[in-house]
Amino acid sequence: MTQHSISVLLVEDNPTDRMAFERHVREQSLPYLLRVVTNLGEARELLARTKFDVVLLDFHLSDGDCLDLLPDLEAVPTIVVSGTGNEKVAVNAMRLGAYDYLIKDPDNYYLDLISTTIQKALQRKQTEINLAKSEYRYRTLVETAPDIIFQLDERKTVTYINSAIDKLGYSPAEMIGRPIAEFISVEEDSELLRIATKRKGERATKGLETRFKCRKGGFLWHEIAISLVSLDSFGIWRSDFTPSNGSEDRFLGTHCVARDISERKRMEDQLVIFSRAVEQSPAPIMIASPDGDIEYVNPSFLKSCGYSREELVGKNPRILKSGKHPPEFYRNLWDTILSGETWLGEFYNKRKNGEIIQELQSISPITDSQGKITHFLSVKIDDPGRKKAEENLKRYARELERSNAELQDFAFIASHDLQEPLRKISVFGDRLLQMTSSLPEPQMKDFIERMQGASLRMQKLIDGLLLYSRVATKAQPFKPTDLNKVVAGVLSDLEVRINNARACVETQPLPAVEADEGQMHQLFLNLITNALKFHKTNEAPQVCISCRRLSPGADLDLDSISSGPERDRQTGGGLPATEAVWEITVRDRGIGFEEKKLSRILKPFERLHGRSEYEGIGMGLAICNKIAAYHGGRLTARSRPGEGASFIVLLPQKQKRENSGF
Repeated sequence: MTQHSISVLLVEDNPTDRMAFERHVREQSLPYLLRVVTNLGEARELLARTKFDVVLLDFHLSDGDCLDLLPDLEAVPTIVVSGTGNEKVAVNAMRLGAYDYLIKDPDNYYLDLISTTIQKALQRKQTEINLAKSEYRYRTLVETAPDIIFQLDERKTVTYINSAIDKLGYSPAEMIGRPIAEFISVEEDSELLRIATKRKGERATKGLETRFKCRKGGFLWHEIAISLVSLDSFGIWRSDFTPSNGSEDRFLGTHCVARDISERKRMEDQLVIFSRAVEQSPAPIMIASPDGDIEYVNPSFLKSCGYSREELVGKNPRILKSGKHPPEFYRNLWDTILSGETWLGEFYNKRKNGEIIQELQSISPITDSQGKITHFLSVKIDDPGRKKAEENLKRYARELERSNAELQDFAFIASHDLQEPLRKISVFGDRLLQMTSSLPEPQMKDFIERMQGASLRMQKLIDGLLLYSRVATKAQPFKPTDLNKVVAGVLSDLEVRINNARACVETQPLPAVEADEGQMHQLFLNLITNALKFHKTNEAPQVCISCRRLSPGADLDLDSISSGPERDRQTGGGLPATEAVWEITVRDRGIGFEEKKLSRILKPFERLHGRSEYEGIGMGLAICNKIAAYHGGRLTARSRPGEGASFIVLLPQKQKRENSGF
């Protein structure tokens, strides 16, 4: 380069550093045409009207730092100079386009590095320019053969066009000298013509899509690459209109390469439709590589599993593995899809929060034109109706199994308990018929009273059975029920019996729960009646009704109850894990019983004592058990012979909708 041929812009607000650099340029006779500004604002104004070969930029300035200006200096080699050494800052500066980052030192040794650094920066810039020109020429040559190549003059008239125009039905001869606007769609011609006649700044463009008219009608989509053809004062072809040495370039025309993209446009339209369909699909969709790594998931998939896109893409689907499937399950899956078939089945997958969910899923291989598997497509088939039906079916199956067991118990017990009073009625009736004339009046009266007693007992059995069967079938809708009012009503009904027995009944405050108020009345009536009935001889009954609130998921302390299906059957299944549960206890100091016999006395017609000892038909606790189960709760007890009994009812605060009936 000749003396003063390198135009340098120094942006420096430190007077000492400015003078040091200017002195260094003079003393070293460096060929710099130096301009100096002190802040970013001045730099921007000067750069807007003046072209520089290189910019020296101080990092910290009065109105900002160099990082604010670097994005605007992409076309100019820029060297950042700073008084502090910070690798992170240096990396950021280089990333934004700085050629180098120099550290000022107290002795100004860094000034000796500047000239060498400027020389290297300019050499690299020139290399980049040469590479860009070579790339442009190479691309132009490659893209010409199958494409329509044409040139326009400053009047937008066709000055040259190759024979590829034949596919539109025109010959090159009839195109030469005619305005290009005659051959393109009016919707797109304004953009093309604007670029084709541009006189300032960068003119080359590629990717402009335009529809060319066909002679026989219709249009064909083309993608056009446009570049300016100009000649500078040195005879060098250029693709911009910025003078290289201060003189104006001579405009030669506009070079255009048009490639038929009609088929691509059709496929793009289809791809947009398909892409939107997949992205907006309510079905969770995942696409994985042949190795099984996740490459794409749609929003529905993210919603179903709880992960973000960043957490899934690039990972293996085993991130969703629940551990509930044996190895044979996965071997069968892979054997199916690797053979080119679609696998369809149910998965137990694990969400991000640890929840296990059951999903119906299809996995299909995606193949290329040679039949090679390139990807796998997974679609989760979300069928709320099917899931709800399956849940209901399972629930009904459980209830049917329980009902069948109860029916078997009832059939056995009823055949005994109902036949016993019938036999007495039949026997004493026969005796009356045979011995009417010979029986004395007192004995006849005794026979009749026994028959009436048997008939009354049968009536109580039938009434008990009807009440037991109507727990589910004649129930009222659940509603908030104040158990204090319920118990008060029961105690009012039993007032005479309580007074006659000189019983003491203590009640603590009880909650309000969602329940059938009539069934709650029957529940407490039976439990309190039992507590009054089974008292010790010569001791007045003592009854205490208390409660406590159990938090959701709390240990219900039911270890004394038998486990397994029998426990579920006697307690009515599981309590809600997400709702509060009330534990209500009816405790007495009566005769008690052995806890191992609990499951027995919760069945219809089961008694631990003969009728001569304690009245009753053995239906009270069975009805209580069924009422508790119907309300989604449980009935259990704590007891020892001679130490009284505590019957415990567990009731949820709120009812799940499926607890509204069996």
